[in-house]
Amino acid sequence: MENYQIRKYSLESLFINQGKENLGSPSGLKIIDDSIEFYGLCGLTGVPGKGKTSLAIQIMIHNAFVLQKPVIYVSLEVSVNMAISKIVSYLIGVPIKDILKGNMTYVETQKYIKALVDIKKCENLLIIDSKKASLKVIEDTINTSRQSHFKETGDYSTPLVVLDYLNIFYDYGDVSNSSSSGEKTGNQMKELIRIKNETSANFIVIVAKNKQGYKQAEMSSLKGSNDLEYGFETIVSLEEVHEDFPISNYPEYGDFKEVNVLVTMMKNRWGNASANLPLYFDGKRTRFFEPK
Repeated sequence: MENYQIRKYSLESLFINQGKENLGSPSGLKIIDDSIEFYGLCGLTGVPGKGKTSLAIQIMIHNAFVLQKPVIYVSLEVSVNMAISKIVSYLIGVPIKDILKGNMTYVETQKYIKALVDIKKCENLLIIDSKKASLKVIEDTINTSRQSHFKETGDYSTPLVVLDYLNIFYDYGDVSNSSSSGEKTGNQMKELIRIKNETSANFIVIVAKNKQGYKQAEMSSLKGSNDLEYGFETIVSLEEVHEDFPISNYPEYGDFKEVNVLVTMMKNRWGNASANLPLYFDGKRTRFFEPK
């Protein structure tokens, strides 16, 4: 009986993943998707201002709007209105500061209105803000969105959850015996792992780095306990480009000069864990471009 269950599981896995170019949630950037699988529980970290949230939103929009897959954006740092403004900024290529100030041309205003309508119509995209966010709400929303997406399309796709950023939830059980924030973070990670395993959702979790981590990309610099290191299948860091970065190692991008961010793989359970992938981050338009 046990052997039968193992064979059944193996065959189901083959059929689920058959034909997929990417196991997880693709980013839409070929240089990333050729090396990184956002599959399971993935940590996204890096120095300030290098576009952690922007990259997560770009991946999120690619999945929700282009691939028509269910996406859940958990915004713990800003309100829903601000989260929507960030998404609109990406969609229309207008700096978020100009959007918030209403400093847009007529054409940009028309694009802004259309983007808001598109977001409202996009049933694949759900936003949870800090007022409603909890691990239970996230888990329930994953299951509900997956069932709703299946009912509408017949596609039982794995949802992508963008958690911006890793914060302490107090609904994963009794935390009264947790004596430190590190222990509480560890308990939370265990619960995130359980949710990931039971729902099969893919998570991109934005993680802050401590002062040491701003200077050097090391897993030990991630805030919290060691459960962070071992809990993630993949950890990706957005880092400064060093002057001596060997762009010649990427001959297809040899004549490309505008590289200002390295996507550094600190951990990659599904492949090479030592690559530095060059990208260009347009901060005004909050968008990443491949060297070409």
